[in-house]
Amino acid sequence: MLNQVGCVYTAQGCEFDYVGAIFGRDRRWDPATNPWIGDPTLSHDSIVKRSGDRFTDLVKRTYRVLLTRGLKGCYLYFEDPPTAEAVRTGTVRSWR
Repeated sequence: MLNQVGCVYTAQGCEFDYVGAIFGRDRRWDPATNPWIGDPTLSHDSIVKRSGDRFTDLVKRTYRVLLTRGLKGCYLYFEDPPTAEAVRTGTVRSWR
């Protein structure tokens, strides 16, 4: 049962039994070259989007906050199929 909905700004400092997070296209895995790509044009967070050179670092921090709020588990939905496949199969060893 869904009891609460929020964003990174409302989830910061809180813990929940389970968390569901949408992993957007603003940070995605490129299977051809195997790096992470940060794309501010695909971000929906206006503060992070305007961060310039700090964009990738702020997006990583945002996802880290969201992914660590669940005490019992975390459910992820990936908008980018290659990123979903890389995470599901263990191709991605680091989120950096």
